[in-house]
Amino acid sequence: MTQQTLTSAWDGATRLAPEDAAAFTWAPNDRGMTIGHAVFDTLLCVGGYAVQAERHIARLLNHARRTGIAGDLPEAGGLIDAAAAFAQAGEQAAPGQAYAIRTTISAGPGPRGLGPLKNPVPQTLMICAPCPAMPSDITMIVAQGTRRNEFSPASRLKTSSYGDNRIAQDEARAAGAQDAIMLNTRGFASCASTSTLIVDDGARLVTPSCEHGAMEGIGRGILLEKQLMIESGAGIDATALHAAKNLFLLNAVSVRRVARLDDTDYAARDHNRSAPHVAAFLQCLKDTLHVEIR
Repeated sequence: MTQQTLTSAWDGATRLAPEDAAAFTWAPNDRGMTIGHAVFDTLLCVGGYAVQAERHIARLLNHARRTGIAGDLPEAGGLIDAAAAFAQAGEQAAPGQAYAIRTTISAGPGPRGLGPLKNPVPQTLMICAPCPAMPSDITMIVAQGTRRNEFSPASRLKTSSYGDNRIAQDEARAAGAQDAIMLNTRGFASCASTSTLIVDDGARLVTPSCEHGAMEGIGRGILLEKQLMIESGAGIDATALHAAKNLFLLNAVSVRRVARLDDTDYAARDHNRSAPHVAAFLQCLKDTLHVEIR
């Protein structure tokens, strides 16, 4: 299992037999492939447990409908059960190994163009694969070559159209960094290329609002619900980023601390991890999302 993947697939609301799922391929005319009309989700599996699977699957199906994917979709319970089975199979095969489950829902096959499908049959593919450990510290830049469009409804949704995110990450790698913070069209921070951005200003944790281009992250939602961080209404500009005590990146499979942003060396600063608001944040991530900074 450590070198293999597990797959499940659905044709509309119908789950395919295991042998058919293992042979699943996207049709050449699938709208997810031709025009990016698809949504996806990634969730973490540890200790035989699919972390926050109910929240992940609920968001996935919600985003599918909000992006206009029509036709019958898999039942939430069936997707959750499949994720749970994958998590248990992974733990049995390699105890202690973390896995990531990626689930993609596409609009399904259709003719060329953007018009609605007459008889839509969405296609769903769930893949479970080992999740490599990530370093706790990361180096970043503020992307200059692309901006996130906070006025687009798609900025709030987890669609498969990650072109701008990839361009930002390519810019970071070319500059010798590992990732990039993406600004919106007004110059305020929205996110990192694949993560929620969290800013520690020394007294509290702040994250960009969805109105500034942030996506509706699962961990982000939990932290806001528990009042362990707040949304920035006014916006977080580059000056505030460089002045911060800490910057953190959070996604479904990891939490990381920013060691450097452009020429700002956070590693040389007091990381403030013993401060009550930071300690409570890190403990919540460990307890609810099973991710931590080591």
